[in-house]
Amino acid sequence: MTDPFERGFESAQRRRLDLPPEPTKDERKRWQRPGRTGWQVVLGALGVVVLVAVGRAVTARNATGLHANCAKFQLAVAEKSVPSRGATLLHWAVTAPAGTRFVVSLNRPGVSLDRGDQQSSRELTMSSKCLAHGQFGVLVPPGRYELSLLRVGLPGGVVQRQAVHPVTVTAS
Repeated sequence: MTDPFERGFESAQRRRLDLPPEPTKDERKRWQRPGRTGWQVVLGALGVVVLVAVGRAVTARNATGLHANCAKFQLAVAEKSVPSRGATLLHWAVTAPAGTRFVVSLNRPGVSLDRGDQQSSRELTMSSKCLAHGQFGVLVPPGRYELSLLRVGLPGGVVQRQAVHPVTVTAS
């Protein structure tokens, strides 16, 4: 208590009601609860959590580290191994000249591109930024696969493989 009038009132009440004397300063310290965490500490911890979340979101956005390049076809993959039918997604990035129509396809090595045992993205068109990102859940059986960048829309309906990256699909 810091108010002297309140302190005097408390002392008079204790005498009038025959209560024990007020505990000493050392006794009060012993019964006092631990100090509270300051609002600055809580705010600082919240700031750290927000920075970590933003950092993870930025790195997940470009998990492959591939930079835009309008001069050549490139394919990059964030994961070298993914579980089949699992919760982990296969993240990929592609560079190509603007306006190029392409598909990213996961298929077994040496297998024809028109076979049904593959998984592909929908047909995409490269933007003027010359960099595209994508992801998909892997639904093929476990084994060794190739992730291919396929250029589509060529004369005669020809599909042309531009880049390949090996991927291992594991049992989930």
